[in-house]
Amino acid sequence: MSSPLPMLCAGALLVVSLAAQSASSPTHFLVGGEVAAGGTTQSIAHRLAGSFSSGVPAARSTSTNHVLLGGFPAAGDVPVAGRPWLTGVSPAFAPLLGGTPLVLHGTELNLGAALQITVGGVGAITGARTQASVQTTLPAQPRPGYRDVHVQSTAGDSTLPRGIGVLPLLEFPVAHQANVPVVLRYLGAQGDQVVLVLALGTLPAPFPIPGFHHGLELDLFSLLALPALPVTAADGRLEVQLPAAAPASPIFFQAFSLTQNPGWFPGSFTNVARL
Repeated sequence: MSSPLPMLCAGALLVVSLAAQSASSPTHFLVGGEVAAGGTTQSIAHRLAGSFSSGVPAARSTSTNHVLLGGFPAAGDVPVAGRPWLTGVSPAFAPLLGGTPLVLHGTELNLGAALQITVGGVGAITGARTQASVQTTLPAQPRPGYRDVHVQSTAGDSTLPRGIGVLPLLEFPVAHQANVPVVLRYLGAQGDQVVLVLALGTLPAPFPIPGFHHGLELDLFSLLALPALPVTAADGRLEVQLPAAAPASPIFFQAFSLTQNPGWFPGSFTNVARL
């Protein structure tokens, strides 16, 4: 498998290019949740806004003194100006039950009256608003996983697909290739006890477990549960390497999390990840 470093370098060069052509008002680039100055590039007919942000397939570059993890999404549209644009959200992850302060980054976010914000389809309160950012609070989410963030005003609207990760979350950080080992990643909180379950199909609707949040989505007749695993990492990450395989049909994964974290206490199922 080729190294992801060339892709990251290409992204860095593109950031330099965008910054060199940026307008006087900066937008923001997010790398691992950190905010740095960036910009947009535009022509007579088109405009490009890009950011290192949450919710994109990530690549990793390592050396003896650093680890860089990120991806580079971009969006183009017309007209050149006159509407709000979203380029990132910080923090990149927040718990299911809401209440986490969020900053939406972008450009021209102060255009138009009565800005409306939705996260995962749920309305959020609009706070302090500038050209480059809007403050809000994550509303309680109906389900975990990556959720869209949308803003709309009288000047237009903008959507950031997979704009924020709602915890507890399950994902394949790198796309699966047949007969190549793959990593399944759980994102939650240190101290969680995680039970991974897999099945050959899904239910038409989540099956609730009284007292817990988001329900089981996997087919009960082909369900297989693995032994519970503790999350010991301070950042709440747990990675499980799965054997190389070329499955003849899709395999669906979900995790059940028992936690002391108030964001989804006493526990919840995650979203479904498909292999």
